[in-house]
Amino acid sequence: MSERRGVRVVVLTALPLEYDAVRRHLHDRGRSPHPLGIEFEVGNLPGTDGRVAIAELGQGNLDAALAVAHAVEMFRPGAILFVGIAGALHDDLQIGDVLTATRVYAYQSGTVSDRGFFTRPRSHDADRELEQRARVVARTYRDRPDAPAVHFRPVAAGDVVLNSRTQPLSDQLENNYNDAGAIEMESAGMVRACHVCRVPALVIRGISDRADGAKEIVDANGSQPLAARNAADFAVAVIADYLSAPHRQVTKSAEQPPPPNVRSKAAPTMPTALARTGGPALGSVIDATTKPITERPADRTTAPSVVKPTAEAPTAKPVSAEQQNAVRSAQSYLRNGAFSRKGLIEQLSSDAGEGYSLEASTYAVDS
Repeated sequence: MSERRGVRVVVLTALPLEYDAVRRHLHDRGRSPHPLGIEFEVGNLPGTDGRVAIAELGQGNLDAALAVAHAVEMFRPGAILFVGIAGALHDDLQIGDVLTATRVYAYQSGTVSDRGFFTRPRSHDADRELEQRARVVARTYRDRPDAPAVHFRPVAAGDVVLNSRTQPLSDQLENNYNDAGAIEMESAGMVRACHVCRVPALVIRGISDRADGAKEIVDANGSQPLAARNAADFAVAVIADYLSAPHRQVTKSAEQPPPPNVRSKAAPTMPTALARTGGPALGSVIDATTKPITERPADRTTAPSVVKPTAEAPTAKPVSAEQQNAVRSAQSYLRNGAFSRKGLIEQLSSDAGEGYSLEASTYAVDS
């Protein structure tokens, strides 16, 4: 249970070399198996606030979709990434380049008749925030002379290894998905499951071949480890930016207002009190000389108690690491659904949920 706490990002991979490329970035790792068999490993990403879970699935969209469902059930992560290698479909992509998917095409969707194959497009866009963070990180990469080029294009995902530019599948991709920069085998299932589970998703791939009939030759020259390492390094940089405490706290305060009927035992903070009486909006800076509010709001049936000035403010009790983790877990739950105060406390404190202490769970909800 302890390994599950604080996991904010899950990284899925298909191959051992992809898994190892991500794993080497994580410290203090520990196993966290799902009851149905999938093995997650959880570790700390140095310099960040939060833990990362990784899993190796094998190839295919179906297993990727199942892994998303298991990851959401276990960790309630804020984001899920698929990191690995892919074959290039555009000639300007070089071996070792990194491609961040702006969209994922499930290219095998369609219908076949006597007149041939007709595409029925199905696609999912990358999560906007994760993509934007990736673009910021990519700009810093441009200043590094040894860093690979980073591209932002769609990818095509199906259950076929493409190693030809002359077969019908290559023509299908060129005719219907010609903006796709690479082809791979897992992202369609992964992004579809993330869409259903309402979890932000991003796909980052390293180019290991050109899908042109020469795959065995470039693979023998070490293209796969190079592509996996470059994809993992860039993905970890994006995750580090996502987990950076100042960015995440600002985002959550803007996007996660307290749910109705969840009322703190303590008096409301000054910004909240001002917002209820027509003063500065929530999150605005309050001058240190601002006087406490002594007027009651017009609606006295739901208004909080009046905050009266005291001679000396009480000393704030230090917030424990468990309380901080419980707050993050509560925010993650509220992103994905609605809870009553009692229900959220039970979810955070029960063995079937996060397993925090009742004190930490209550603190998190009341915060």
